[in-house]
Amino acid sequence: MSTTMDSEPPRGTLTERIRSAKSKQVAVTPREVAIARVRVAADRSTGRETPKWIVKLANAKS
Repeated sequence: MSTTMDSEPPRGTLTERIRSAKSKQVAVTPREVAIARVRVAADRSTGRETPKWIVKLANAKS
């Protein structure tokens, strides 16, 4: 996954962009990376397993 800083943000939800992607790279916003990091921290504190794609997103450069 790659972050984008373009003037026009990606359209649709991240899930929609992943489902419709023709490649394995999907543009994400810094906000989506931050949200993934919060999800990983919340899952860790509650002892839940975080889906791998969310962990990968959380580790992306923002």
